[in-house]
Amino acid sequence: MSGIPTNVSCHGASDGSIAVTNSVGSTVVITDDLSADVTANNGAFGPGVYTITATLIGGVGSGVCTAPAVATVTITEPIAVTVSGLVTNVSCHGLGNGSISVTNSLGSNVVIKNMSNTD
Repeated sequence: MSGIPTNVSCHGASDGSIAVTNSVGSTVVITDDLSADVTANNGAFGPGVYTITATLIGGVGSGVCTAPAVATVTITEPIAVTVSGLVTNVSCHGLGNGSISVTNSLGSNVVIKNMSNTD
């Protein structure tokens, strides 16, 4: 038995899932880090650690007794992006010498648009 996670798409999202492969006839239960049964939520998991337990139950009088298979799966999320800006106002009405210095937590390029939506 194994579980293959699909991580959440965006920071703060709950759209992760777990693909479970298990033995035919076994019962699968997925629990979160609080031991709550979240099996029905598959496809809507947030980031966290999940435990998958598969149990094969024999029929009455079958004499089959198997230990449950257990796997742990971690679903992650991308880091949050933060943006900050420092504004320098124009020195005099009508001048175009104001500026905005923008930084973000990923260090990637930032595009600044003015109110008329041009670069």
